[in-house]
Amino acid sequence: MKNRISRILGNSPDVPVLENDFTLVKINKWLYVGTFLLFFVLSTLAFNMLSSDRHQQEIKNQESLINVTKQAVEQGFYKSATLVFNNIVNRPVYRQALYEANEATPERQHEIRQKIYRSLLPVYESMESFRLKQLHFHLHNNESFLRFHRPLKFGDNLTAIRSTVAYVNRTGQPITGFEEGRIYNGFRFVFPMFWNDKPAGSVETSVAMNTILSEMSKELKQRVGFIILKDVVERKVFKSERSNYIEAPFSKDFLYERNLDTKQCCEYLNRIMSDWGKAAQLKNWLDSEKIKTSFIRANGQDHLLSFLPVKNPISLETVGYIIVHKEHGEHSEIQMQFFGFWAVSVFIALILTFLLYVLKRDEQQLQIKNHLIEAQNELFAKTQEIVHVGTWEFNVKHNRLYWSDEVFRIMGYAPQSFIPTFERFLSCVHPEDRDRVEQAYNKSLENQENYEIEHRVMTTGSNERYVMEECEHVFDGQGEVVRSVGTIHDITALRRNEQNLRRLKDRYKKLLEDLPIVVYRFKLETGYQWSFVNQAIEFYTGYSASQLLNEPTKTLFDFIHPQDQHRVRLELSKHDFSDGPLQLEYRIRHKNGRIFHVIDLIRKVSADDGSWLIEGLMNDQTEHFESLNRLQKLIDSQSNIVIISNAKQIQYANKAYYDFFDIEDHSTEKLQASGCLGKHFMKMSDYFHLGRLQEGENWIEALRKWSPDKRLVAMTNALGHQRTFKVEMSEFDDEFYLISFFDVTDSQLEKQRWQYKASHDPLTGCYNRDFLEMNLSVFMRFVKREKALAGVLLLDIDHFKKVNDSFGHAEGDRVLSEMSNLIYRNIRDSDLFVRWGGEEFILLMAVDSDQSLEKVAKNIGRLVSENIESPSGLISVSIGGSILKDESDLEHAISRADAGLYYVKAHGRNGYLFVPEDV
Repeated sequence: MKNRISRILGNSPDVPVLENDFTLVKINKWLYVGTFLLFFVLSTLAFNMLSSDRHQQEIKNQESLINVTKQAVEQGFYKSATLVFNNIVNRPVYRQALYEANEATPERQHEIRQKIYRSLLPVYESMESFRLKQLHFHLHNNESFLRFHRPLKFGDNLTAIRSTVAYVNRTGQPITGFEEGRIYNGFRFVFPMFWNDKPAGSVETSVAMNTILSEMSKELKQRVGFIILKDVVERKVFKSERSNYIEAPFSKDFLYERNLDTKQCCEYLNRIMSDWGKAAQLKNWLDSEKIKTSFIRANGQDHLLSFLPVKNPISLETVGYIIVHKEHGEHSEIQMQFFGFWAVSVFIALILTFLLYVLKRDEQQLQIKNHLIEAQNELFAKTQEIVHVGTWEFNVKHNRLYWSDEVFRIMGYAPQSFIPTFERFLSCVHPEDRDRVEQAYNKSLENQENYEIEHRVMTTGSNERYVMEECEHVFDGQGEVVRSVGTIHDITALRRNEQNLRRLKDRYKKLLEDLPIVVYRFKLETGYQWSFVNQAIEFYTGYSASQLLNEPTKTLFDFIHPQDQHRVRLELSKHDFSDGPLQLEYRIRHKNGRIFHVIDLIRKVSADDGSWLIEGLMNDQTEHFESLNRLQKLIDSQSNIVIISNAKQIQYANKAYYDFFDIEDHSTEKLQASGCLGKHFMKMSDYFHLGRLQEGENWIEALRKWSPDKRLVAMTNALGHQRTFKVEMSEFDDEFYLISFFDVTDSQLEKQRWQYKASHDPLTGCYNRDFLEMNLSVFMRFVKREKALAGVLLLDIDHFKKVNDSFGHAEGDRVLSEMSNLIYRNIRDSDLFVRWGGEEFILLMAVDSDQSLEKVAKNIGRLVSENIESPSGLISVSIGGSILKDESDLEHAISRADAGLYYVKAHGRNGYLFVPEDV
């Protein structure tokens, strides 16, 4: 540097060379080591926290599933017990009989007991279809009155041994729940019975605990057992019956019943709990108020154990625990995935830390060079020669050009060695840049604007220099150019530095080549041809980076799996990169046929020439996708239909879904294109369907508002068979839900058959009295909504006793059946036609007036007399009518209609009489 200054200044001793001290940026390698170690520690803590959170979430999901399943199973049996009680047992005839039995003599009690037993025995025998195992009547003083499973055992008082029976008879409130017995335990349903608002006693049915466990195991697809506290058995069970219990092999504090199918479960649990430290103190570890779950590692396999407390419904004492066991093989895989993610992040952090260190080291070198440049600029500021910026002025009118000395030096000439001209200037410009420079100057004159241009010049020694030229024009009052003033700056050194920077860039590129992640770039305008890709691409394709860059026919899409190409192109074309990068998942096919699953983070950037570049980071996710495939196979093994949906489209479906609709194409695109599953829901009165949606509501939101036990839908499969499904759903993420459809067709048909039997007369198919009592309020609301009157007709067949006496009850039953069918065909769907008893029928309908009611009555009388006959001749009916004011007026309205009927009977039959309210 001093030699150059001396050469410029002529080695004058009076001109000093400036030397400035500067502070060099120091590189402390231990700072980077410490930074990496800090990241290592923090990332380890973070991944441990994530693993722990995942662990706790799995436990929470398992406990939630167990609680929901237990409630669903118990609720199902409770509804069966309630159905039997409300529709069959809790009838006036049995309520009155049980009430009378409380004060009756032993002989009368025997008669009542036999009457109830004979009447309800078919019901008791059919209860097995509901898996209800007993029917037991008790008097109000808690005395056993009738055990259907032991009809000869009665009279024993249950106050001291059956707290649920004592509670129901004391409070008049029903109760349900698990109760320990003197022999065996059970899940009991005890209901109070009243006659004329007076307590008559109670009735009980129950479900075997083994049945509860079996249903839970079936729903959960997991092992389910039951253990009871040893001290509870010692306090509650007869000593002679304690042999029915066996001590649990894994804890001396618990027993299990011999007749439960939990023996094998307990023995299996003993094998996996033998290495569990909490097994010896299981009683102290368990929570008596809520479910408790733990992971256990045994025999090289992960297990998930849940203990659900079971309480006595009266004392609220925890008496035992339901044990749910789940093999959890995917737990270790998840842990390995977390470890893999942690290892990759640590490795990337190591690479980034090293890159930062290299950048800092290069910054130090660049600082040294920049200081040299700054020192030179400070020195050259003293003279024009040192700054290498020359000035020029061109007098346009007189065609005279002036160069400063530095311009001559830049051009390679001695200062002021000749008179410069514009032509001489152009001769110094590099031949490849002359036209561009001349056009820039002429264009600036034409547009009356300044210009700035960079170009090359050739010195007298044929050396090439880079200069930056700027020009400003001065105009006169008429807008004519007077002169042009400009500068020319030798920027050769700057360009050399840029070349050095490009060499540094090449070094960084080499580091990029060695990364395990594929980094690539291509131009959209060139048909996805590679413009850059690092060496990691060879692992995925079998082609080196140089092969791909030198063979323009090989593009990225040549390696994308054919089934994924259309989707990737579509996503690239429609994504708005201004909202951020695009993340894509697709498959890459190696030239040897191997398939890799990758996640590609893609962004769109602008190139220097104004074109658009696509840059991507491709990361291997093959192991993750293979794990998902294994999970897919596991879910596909389920018999119930499982989907993931956001109400607009289905994101995922298992094999049962495709089999149900006989869909051969299992692609994600085809699945999402199928749209909303709700369109397959059939419109049926008792089931959910799209017709029940409010405006702006989707079917998932609407169905979630329904009670879980009422979430039923009906769909038709590919064979045209209608099936009924119970729907369970849970949130999958912020947008999608995991929805399971359980086929309950058979149980629903059975339920409908029982409901029909409970509400219809078996001979005529008409509604019975119980149905009228339960649905009268619904009918009255309908009448009020129609702004009509509630008409009541009481019908009686004339001389019906003669038909039975002369031709037998079979002929009488035929007449009853044909007449009721005839009337049914000639009334509206909204009318209620009820068999009141024997040959008497009641018809309730909405009418405009009593005249309209009379018209209906006479039409019915005409139809019967013209179409129904017996061996003795045509049949006629006598009819009485009235108007029902409200629900409380039913008994009086029927009495009024009965008065009209009696009058018609007394005056020749085959007629009709209306009796108003004030009579």
